[in-house]
Amino acid sequence: MFASAALFSSCESDKTDGPADDGKTYLTFSQADYTMAQDADEVSVVVKLTKQDGTTPVTAESAVTVTLDNSESTAVIDENYTLPGGLEVTIPAGESSATITVARGETRDLTNNKVILKATAAGTEAGTYTTATVTLDWVTPQYRVTFASSAISMSASVSIEVSLSNYADDSDFTAPEDMIIPLQIIDTMANAAVEGENFQITGGECQVIIPEGRSSGTMELTMLSYDPDKNVILIVPVMNDLMAYGQFRQITVTMMGGLMSQTLGTWKYVSSPMDAAWWESIWTGLYQPDEVVYGSTNDLIEITETEFKTTLESELSWYFRETSGLTPTRETTLNLDNNFPPTTRVYQEVELSNVNRYFSATQTSTETKAYLALYPYTDGGKQMLEVCITDYEPKEFFTDADYMFQQERPTAEMTGCALRYVFEKVEE
Repeated sequence: MFASAALFSSCESDKTDGPADDGKTYLTFSQADYTMAQDADEVSVVVKLTKQDGTTPVTAESAVTVTLDNSESTAVIDENYTLPGGLEVTIPAGESSATITVARGETRDLTNNKVILKATAAGTEAGTYTTATVTLDWVTPQYRVTFASSAISMSASVSIEVSLSNYADDSDFTAPEDMIIPLQIIDTMANAAVEGENFQITGGECQVIIPEGRSSGTMELTMLSYDPDKNVILIVPVMNDLMAYGQFRQITVTMMGGLMSQTLGTWKYVSSPMDAAWWESIWTGLYQPDEVVYGSTNDLIEITETEFKTTLESELSWYFRETSGLTPTRETTLNLDNNFPPTTRVYQEVELSNVNRYFSATQTSTETKAYLALYPYTDGGKQMLEVCITDYEPKEFFTDADYMFQQERPTAEMTGCALRYVFEKVEE
């Protein structure tokens, strides 16, 4: 370490009646506390060289590098605040001070809002203010903004719902007048759908209008063309000081191909292709058709873009619940027999959130999610739907140890012994 006398010189002449001087140079902040006002984007913090009294300047004879330590801050750097100059600042030769800029970050935190800086430099002693605390004064938001969910699928069209809640207690925020919540579509992803080519916004404006006296509103999207390589729409709110994020700060819309749109509606059970000949082609006598359950002509299912609902009188109620969430996953190919090459068919795969994977009247599975394959088609002018259950752990049939999914749930890429049921669309 260089001797301080070689690095610094006092701005005061030697006087016996002058301020206390022990010949050392001290490093100090100009004050201990700073506040970044609500309407300010940054605040300047001054670090300086002084004599022992903490006020008399000392001039640097060569550049002095000051190292900053922000480890005790409660605010998070690069989120709540930034240091544009980094964690070092230089006091130039011939000067006695330097300015540190603390800038406001993009993420508001009303509680963890302290930027605490400590400064050190070679050849100096700790001065009067060894620590500077910057308090970030944020505007208190009035309401939180949230989407209804983090993800949703779209086949023909979809409504994007945005709701508001009071910031203080999360109760519904009632719009005092019609409120416009601007939204932004992030189109930088590799598989981002193109507005005007793959989809359009009803009304053309990327925004949700929340009517006076309401706490939510919607924006409508319509599919124009389906491209599996451009099928994702990521939407975020455009924030301002009065807004804070709620539970879902963005929503991902996945555009589905033609199969999914053809599965929507209400369907009535007709029959099952699982006859003796089919079972023989699949399992060569290992299982018999009377081992499995079949539907009833009074069984109904209703499929929407987000739900799978049932009204069942048959033993299919052992597996399906009255209401389950539905998430389209992909279009996939299933083998329908063990021929070589096998007979195949392209199905719409979905994931249900609420089933009894044990397919049992007496036992209930802990795991409630399951994959389902749907195949819409036309037969004699009638709209038909084949429902294939491929993801289950039966406890009352197919209980042989060699059943491939007996021990664990399969991945989306695996298919087992599909239970096939045919439904006819109920015309409204």
